[in-house]
Amino acid sequence: MNNPTPIGRQNLSVAILMPPDERQRLADWAAALERPASWITRDALRLYFDALDADPTLAARLKAPSQKIPLAMAKAGATHQPRRGRKPPKK
Repeated sequence: MNNPTPIGRQNLSVAILMPPDERQRLADWAAALERPASWITRDALRLYFDALDADPTLAARLKAPSQKIPLAMAKAGATHQPRRGRKPPKK
């Protein structure tokens, strides 16, 4: 994210890593809304940052390790993590 902005360009490209199933959900929503995935990601981040701006105590609550994220989708990001250092089981 430390790449300099090319002269005359308004948007920066940002790489986002996500599990394949969540990537598929993003692609499905993009197709349903007839919008690019970057538009959906940009809009979702804008809503998230607007929620942080509206409630100054929200950032502090998010930093607290005992607090759950107060979003409508509380299970967002709760994905199965692969085992590190082991080969995946053969199917």
